[in-house]
Amino acid sequence: MNSSSHTTKKRITHYGHKLCFFVAIFIWICSLFQNVFTFGKEGQYEGFFVLIIGTIFGPGLGHIGYFAVYANYIWFILIFISLIRPQAKKLIFTLHGLLWVVALLTFTLNEVIVDEAGGHAKPTYGLGLYLWFTAFLLTTIAEFLKQHIYQNLKENTKRIK
Repeated sequence: MNSSSHTTKKRITHYGHKLCFFVAIFIWICSLFQNVFTFGKEGQYEGFFVLIIGTIFGPGLGHIGYFAVYANYIWFILIFISLIRPQAKKLIFTLHGLLWVVALLTFTLNEVIVDEAGGHAKPTYGLGLYLWFTAFLLTTIAEFLKQHIYQNLKENTKRIK
């Protein structure tokens, strides 16, 4: 009984990080179709709109909060490096730190531009924003699980030698 629970725990740990990555990517895709910011009676920005417009015009809008959209690209790089170079711990965790710093810039936005005339409104956060942060959190959890697996493999290899 004890050995079967140990085996189950090893399997969960082994496949848990892959599941977290998969779920994170799925949730991120779902966030693109949800409202990120809602303002006024009928105003809302969906994830696709924020990603595209923020990428193009973010740096020129004059507020550091608009740079939060670039956390998506850090996330893409992070997942790519994690898949092709999983042993690059220092780089991966540096990118995780950068990801969270840039993503949290979202909360510095006290108002968003709502029209071509430069009108502003105070936003409320929509489901898309929460899904976006959930995807980032799951990616971070997946990375910790993955690094735990590699640490265990190293220790087991040392014991065998």
